[in-house]
Amino acid sequence: MVKDIFIPKLGMTMEEATIAEWLAKDGDKVETGQLILVIDTEKVAHEVESPISGYLLILAAPGDVHPCGAVVGKLAETMEELAVLRKSDLTVEVKEIGESEPSTDPSTAKGSSSTAPEKINDKKDGRINIAPVAKRLAEQHQVDYSGLTGSGPGGRIVKKDIEELINAQSAAAQRSETAALPSEKNSKDVDVVAAPPKETADAILKNESIRVKKIIPLRGMRKTIAQRMHSSTTAAARVSVLTESDMSEMIPLRKYFNEKLSGTGVKITFTDMLILIVAKVLKSVPIINSSLVDDQIKVWEDINIGFAAAVSIGENEHGLMVPVIKNADQKGLVEISRARKELTDKARQGKLSPDEMSGSTFTITNTGPIYSEWHLQTPIINQPESAILGTSVIVERPVVKKGEIVIGSIMPMSLSFDHRVMDGVPISQFFAKLNEMIQDPRMLML
Repeated sequence: MVKDIFIPKLGMTMEEATIAEWLAKDGDKVETGQLILVIDTEKVAHEVESPISGYLLILAAPGDVHPCGAVVGKLAETMEELAVLRKSDLTVEVKEIGESEPSTDPSTAKGSSSTAPEKINDKKDGRINIAPVAKRLAEQHQVDYSGLTGSGPGGRIVKKDIEELINAQSAAAQRSETAALPSEKNSKDVDVVAAPPKETADAILKNESIRVKKIIPLRGMRKTIAQRMHSSTTAAARVSVLTESDMSEMIPLRKYFNEKLSGTGVKITFTDMLILIVAKVLKSVPIINSSLVDDQIKVWEDINIGFAAAVSIGENEHGLMVPVIKNADQKGLVEISRARKELTDKARQGKLSPDEMSGSTFTITNTGPIYSEWHLQTPIINQPESAILGTSVIVERPVVKKGEIVIGSIMPMSLSFDHRVMDGVPISQFFAKLNEMIQDPRMLML
């Protein structure tokens, strides 16, 4: 019997995924339930298990982007079936999710395989057939892909094609710069001094005086985070505004809520209260609840607030997920608290679906629980949003109230925003409204 390994559809919004890593080699014997593949979506890394025991045939390489339902590998129960599959010249084919399995007779494998896709980039309605992740990469590096023939299904331009184009253009630019330098023999007016070559990573690793304690592969969740953080810093014109807010009224209010909710299983956190407050503030300053998409600033009607949740990947490895509370402005504090706790638990158990991490319009990240000293942060914007609020630990500090110096419970805050979308005026309006509600929580009733 031959079994397909395909890109699963993990959520309603998921359309495609990138092959991040094969955890077994082509031809390896794998067991039922063994992890064999890691795929990256825009929000999360997902591990795929082997549906049966058998021998692995890999059809798609790491870095390839394929739609949901694409058969990226096969499992043969016997070495004989694997040998027949290898002779069949199989390629990646896309099936509808839920489509019946292909013939289990390896003798018919060749007939059931799809032919290699024609490498013609089909432009539908004037639009180029390009994967979203490839398009973002091209825009970040400002490369023209209009004449590029993709290597994906149907000539679709995938991430690997853009990376090759970037490398080719970079190499061409270096050759041009080298050719433009005056030669040692012909130049009389310019002294060219060759700079010593920089020490490469390989050279550093070969240096026996530098000891390596551990090598951690950049893959899965960590690789997804790295790519998204780097993409955000190159895509947005990020500016961070730092301030403080007095939480002296919020602390007893939270205590009062939790006393009233004793025995219900609900425990209100400051993050819950801030999500509720921020949702109200975003209704007052809607430009902050927006995204820049294809030269259009889209101000969102829905207010979906993401919150950063730290998770443990393994020894000495940690990751970050951003679950999303949809329509936070339409929820009460208890409903927000229950949703946040449920999503946080799922994140730490690795059970979040892409839908539960998609669709955020604004994000809050709180570093207070992980560092107890006074500090500020300059968070990176969670693309394609336009702003992110960073909060930290509440500390006691002297403040002036009604002309007197008293001890206040101060929480540092920072807002990183995309200067392409907004200027300082809406930011000042945001903080003014936010501080008003924090320092006088009765405003929440209005």
